[in-house]
Amino acid sequence: MGSSYRNKSNHLADIKGKGILYEDDDEPIKLSDQDNAHNIKEFRLSLIGKILNPKKQNVEKLLQKMPSQWGMDDRIVANDLGNGKFLLNFSSEDDLNSVLR
Repeated sequence: MGSSYRNKSNHLADIKGKGILYEDDDEPIKLSDQDNAHNIKEFRLSLIGKILNPKKQNVEKLLQKMPSQWGMDDRIVANDLGNGKFLLNFSSEDDLNSVLR
């Protein structure tokens, strides 16, 4: 999220006395000039996510429950990437689109 969003979020959090702690542990992703056609093809049916409240949310439990909540137990491969991040690989574009809606 951009810094203006964080500033607005922090301001609203000050008003309400609540807030989301944004960790600065994420290094920027550096893109190279090399041909990424293989990676694009391999991960075109994938989503990357991050939990926002690691004290209350557990990535492993999320990865166990979400595919069944979507009715796609056998059609999603879920991976814990560490640091509260996860990767969901869908078996079809229709499945991916139904989750995005």
